[in-house]
Amino acid sequence: MEEDYAAMEKAYLNSKLQPKAPLLVSLKGRLEMRKPMEGPAREHLVVEKLEGSKVGSACKPPQQKSEHLR
Repeated sequence: MEEDYAAMEKAYLNSKLQPKAPLLVSLKGRLEMRKPMEGPAREHLVVEKLEGSKVGSACKPPQQKSEHLR
């Protein structure tokens, strides 16, 4: 774990949501190609700074499909 990932994990645990329930977060981050423990390299989100979290909220659908969404 690096940068502010631990803060994001702590926010999730403190939210007292059911396991695997979604939590809306705002953050600064970047995508990096990394090799996982198994398989080929793939994109990973690196959380540089957690700016906040909000229980019970959801993202709005994208206005147009991004080339990064698969």
